[in-house]
Amino acid sequence: MISRSNDALYRKALAALMNQGTSLAGVPTLKIIGMNEFIWVDLSTFDPGKAQRFYNRLLGWSYDTDAAGYNNASPPGAARPTAGLYPMPEFFRKVKMPSFWMSYIRVADIDAVVAKASELGAKIELREDNALGRIALIRDPLGAGLTCIQNDALPAGVGDAPGQYLGSELVISDLTRIQPVYEGAFGWS
Repeated sequence: MISRSNDALYRKALAALMNQGTSLAGVPTLKIIGMNEFIWVDLSTFDPGKAQRFYNRLLGWSYDTDAAGYNNASPPGAARPTAGLYPMPEFFRKVKMPSFWMSYIRVADIDAVVAKASELGAKIELREDNALGRIALIRDPLGAGLTCIQNDALPAGVGDAPGQYLGSELVISDLTRIQPVYEGAFGWS
C-alpha cells in the first residue's frame, strides 16, 4: 500500500518516479496490457490562462484553442497535441471541486467495460455518445475517476519526447479494493 501514512514506501515510489536511482521493487503496481491503454489527459481548471502560462514555462507547451474554449497543448516540435486544458464546468464550480487532471483510456467495447466495472463495484458517473466517441466516466471503489472512450480513430497524446504525456499512475491506499475492477474491466494485471 502506498500512502502518506507509509512514508518510507511513499518516498521510495516518488524517488523511483523521479528517476533518482531507486527501483519500484516492493511497490504495488498494475501493468497495462492490450487495447486498454491511457491515450490522453486533460486539466479542468478555474483559470485556463494561468494554467497555460504555467505549463508553457514548465514544459514549453503551446496551445491551439477551439471555439468551445478547449486548449490542445503541444510540446515543442510535437506532431500532435499531448494534453488538453479547459475551463472548469459550472457543475464542478458549484460543488467547489478543485482543479483536476483526468486520464482517458481507449477501450474496444465501452458497454462491456461499463458492465464489468459496475459489476465489480465501480460507480458509473457519466455515459454519453458525442463527437469524440462513446464515453464513460468511471470511479473505482476508492473514488479515483477515469474516462473510458471507444473510438479507434483518436490519436493518442502519449509519447516519449520531452513535455509529452507518458501515461497515468494511481497511488492508492488499498490495492485489494480496486484490483478486481482494473483486472476485470481492463484486463490489467
